[in-house]
Amino acid sequence: YVMAIFALGVFANTINLTMQVYFFSYNMGLSDGQMSSIFMVNGIACCIAAFGVDLLCKKFSKRTAWLITICIMIVTYVVLIGFIAQTGQIAVLYVFAVLTSLGLCAVYQVPWSMIPDCVEINELQTGQRIEGIIFGFTAVIQKAAAAIAISVAGAGLTKVGYVANEVQTAHTLAGMKWLFVLGVSIPYLLSLSI
Repeated sequence: YVMAIFALGVFANTINLTMQVYFFSYNMGLSDGQMSSIFMVNGIACCIAAFGVDLLCKKFSKRTAWLITICIMIVTYVVLIGFIAQTGQIAVLYVFAVLTSLGLCAVYQVPWSMIPDCVEINELQTGQRIEGIIFGFTAVIQKAAAAIAISVAGAGLTKVGYVANEVQTAHTLAGMKWLFVLGVSIPYLLSLSI
């Protein structure tokens, strides 16, 4: 369970980080400075959101914290990016940056808080400590999920007709938007069903 949600979370987050620049540049028409300010707001919000994720884990459970934060992520992507955001609406992207901060923190915070539990439960059940194997496998899963996501994003951009440093067609812009929305939302949705 933990490795599966972690792999799906890393995959979705990598698609997010890969596609944000393309979406913000081409679909939203933002300058490098505007994108930097949104990334800065997101980073600051993530620092604050880490306390929120911790509070959710303590008040409810780690699984419930995952469900709440990932549901917020999915709704934010589908509603704000899929249907509301239009070219030049930078305010929508600041709202997006703040709302997604909770889920972005949860992608690493929740699974990494569960992995030590797996080590302890395994020792309790088997009498053996295999933390090296578990943490090593986790690192491999993280790298593999990120590598696959980058490949999927690249293949997706090619499929929708993206051409670097050119004005994109309406078809390409729509494809980039839905690659961004669905490339993040579908893996997160799958993680909720595990």
